[in-house]
Amino acid sequence: MGWLILYSFLYFLSLDIMGFPPGQEVTVFQKVFNFGFVPLVSVPVWLLTWKKFASVFGPNPPATTPGGETEYTFALRNPALKYYLMGLKLFLMVMGANGIIALDHYEGGTRIFYICNFVVLYLYAPTFFIIHVRKLKKAIRAKVLQSDQTLRLVCDGQTVSEIPLNSIQRVVVEEEVHGMLIEGAHARLYLGGAKAKGSPFYLVGVEQLWTRLKQRDPKIQNTTSIKKELKEAAFKPYV
Repeated sequence: MGWLILYSFLYFLSLDIMGFPPGQEVTVFQKVFNFGFVPLVSVPVWLLTWKKFASVFGPNPPATTPGGETEYTFALRNPALKYYLMGLKLFLMVMGANGIIALDHYEGGTRIFYICNFVVLYLYAPTFFIIHVRKLKKAIRAKVLQSDQTLRLVCDGQTVSEIPLNSIQRVVVEEEVHGMLIEGAHARLYLGGAKAKGSPFYLVGVEQLWTRLKQRDPKIQNTTSIKKELKEAAFKPYV
């Protein structure tokens, strides 16, 4: 699926450069380029981009910082789906642009269709793409740091949320998947496991962190749906 989206993206991109609509390759060069060279090039490009995407947004085990804190990072629960969606939105934008670039090849109702198609796609796809790129960038930069005294959510070196461990008032836990909402005196923090559905991202090693928190004997409240608890608490996860 990822390769097909990427091939379609490159196919329409090559048509845009040549100024032709789909299926109207005239010269032998255009046919060889679009149906020979583009599929051949798209395979290694797809493999490289997918591997890079998966490595960047895949899990990294907890590590110990020079300051003695345990550092936890975030990963995508389903990186393949996000990769496909991002590629699909790029494809849709290029396809919409192709209809406008090759507009002089059409007339009548077909011409109106491609104009409307362009408007609809560019009201939707760029917005989706920009929003999701920002979310992905935020997740890469965010970390959870746990010391003997505090639990901190940090992004770009700046503390976003900090909960002293001795001030934890309760921990709402979806035990089977270790999704948990931690409530302190002045801050709240959601940390989900790989199967938790409160966020598309999860904290790698959240089970290890949960084991450490339990040793402090906080007030624990079990739930069958952490997503429902987040909604009722009107709490939106940072990542």
